[in-house]
Amino acid sequence: LAWQLAGLAVGTLEVWWGLSLLGHHVSFGDALAIEALTLAARQMVFFIPAGLGVQEAVLVLLGTGLGVAPPTSLALALLKRARELAFGVPALLSWQWAEWRSLRKASATLGRLVSRAPSGPPSQRACASHAPMASSSNPEPCSRDPASS
Repeated sequence: LAWQLAGLAVGTLEVWWGLSLLGHHVSFGDALAIEALTLAARQMVFFIPAGLGVQEAVLVLLGTGLGVAPPTSLALALLKRARELAFGVPALLSWQWAEWRSLRKASATLGRLVSRAPSGPPSQRACASHAPMASSSNPEPCSRDPASS
C-alpha cells in the first residue's frame, strides 16, 4: 500500500511538473485528479497492451475538463510515454543481456558435458557400460544388441 501511495505521489508530481514545463500551471489537487483517473482508466482496460491510446485519450479528456488545451494534454501524455520508454527500454535490454549470459553459460556447461561423454557408435558405448558382464570365455562380449538383453 505504501508503494502504491508513493507511486501515485510521484505520478502526481510528474503531471504537475510536466504541465508546468508545458506552460500550464495546475494545482496539486488537479494534478492528483488527472493522475488518479488516468491510472483508474488504464486499470479498467488492462487487456490493452500498455494502455496504448487509453492514457492519451483520458489525459486529453481530463485536461479539457480542467481547462488545459488538448494539444498541451497530448504533449503531457507523450511526456509520460517518453518516461515509460526511458525506464522500460534499458530494463528490457538488461534482461535480455542477463538471459544471453545465462544461456551462454548453460551452453558452455553442456559443451563440457558432451565432450566428456563416451564417443563411438552406440554399440561400443553400450559395450563399455556392460564390460563387467563379459566373461573370459566369450571373445566378443558385445556381439549381441545390448538393448535386447
